[in-house]
Amino acid sequence: MKKFLLFLCFFTSVNLVFCQEIVDFEELTLAPESAWNGSDNSGSFTSKYLKFYNDFDENYSSWMGWAYTNQTDNTTNSYLNQYSSIVGKGVENSQNYAVAYVGSDWINDNAPIPSIIKIDDAAVLPENFGMFVSLNTFASLYMNTPADFYENGNHWLKLQITVFNISAKTTLSKEIILADYRFQETEGFTFNEWTYVDMSWLNPGDSLLFTMSSSDFGTYGINTPTYFCIDNFGDIQPLSIPGFSAEIKTSYTINSGESVDLTAYAKGGVQPYFFTWNEIYYNQTVTVSPEVTTNYQITVSDAAGNMVSEIVTVNVNQLSVTETAFNNLKINRQNALLSIINDKTLDNIEIFDLNGKQIFRSNINSSTYELPINNFSNGMYIIRLFSENQIINKKIIF
Repeated sequence: MKKFLLFLCFFTSVNLVFCQEIVDFEELTLAPESAWNGSDNSGSFTSKYLKFYNDFDENYSSWMGWAYTNQTDNTTNSYLNQYSSIVGKGVENSQNYAVAYVGSDWINDNAPIPSIIKIDDAAVLPENFGMFVSLNTFASLYMNTPADFYENGNHWLKLQITVFNISAKTTLSKEIILADYRFQETEGFTFNEWTYVDMSWLNPGDSLLFTMSSSDFGTYGINTPTYFCIDNFGDIQPLSIPGFSAEIKTSYTINSGESVDLTAYAKGGVQPYFFTWNEIYYNQTVTVSPEVTTNYQITVSDAAGNMVSEIVTVNVNQLSVTETAFNNLKINRQNALLSIINDKTLDNIEIFDLNGKQIFRSNINSSTYELPINNFSNGMYIIRLFSENQIINKKIIF
């Protein structure tokens, strides 16, 4: 493990928004210990140059999207305590802040329903742009109930932020890790304080979509309450930045024909983090299947310029032909159909892109399998097959 420590736009036109203004929600009126949740059916609220969308359901008195609040209860572990930050206040002891609830679409496999912010069309965003993020009380206390549930389960919780530029028809997404307990040598972390996040990468953009993902996932989507809070959105810099560190396992051993997931972990510094493997793969976790012992250089960095670089070695043990369940495996492509034939029964098939992202999985339970590939984009993929507790990976071009 290695650690690092880090200690405007002005326009004359009246049509432009001066973005040195900080969106801190303090101009929004609230009674003490209360929250706005969209029950007036207005569908949104606005603070400075940002519009926050809200969906309120009168039948169930429930909401999703964005709300704003000044509630301070950071001890009650209940779904009724939806509006309090685990910090119990806004940034620098301010009163108001925003809270988001990312709902799920129960009709479409419980996919997350984004919480949306619209950026004023007249807004000119500064180069130095960021915001502060914390978990809300309900989400944070859930992670420790029963005691150390997230830590003992090595769970993680991530926030995905996607910026849309409608005029340019472009999107760009980044991940913010809100909690991560997969570390082996050091303790994990949770956003239990207001934590500065760099947002300078969103310019130019028209709207922001926020969704969440987690390893704590069940039949009805994410089990962890999908709430988070933001405050002080704009041209602002933190007074101090926590030390940055990365944990990287530097040696793996696999048998010939197997694959392995390589993962690097980071904490502290300024998110988003950046993971680069051999200057080819850019995910935190990548799946590789080298045929011989191979070195991979991983560089982990953050938005503040901190960086850790290591060499990761994947040692490959060569198996004799008699040791594999894939002696006579045949994979053929004929037009839009991929044909797989094997002597032994094939249990499952998985397909990954070159960034290590799984894009297809299916049970086979047969020695033959045919897969239509007309819905796959042209390019190279890694096919992973399972048979008799053995795994083989093959590269193929669709």
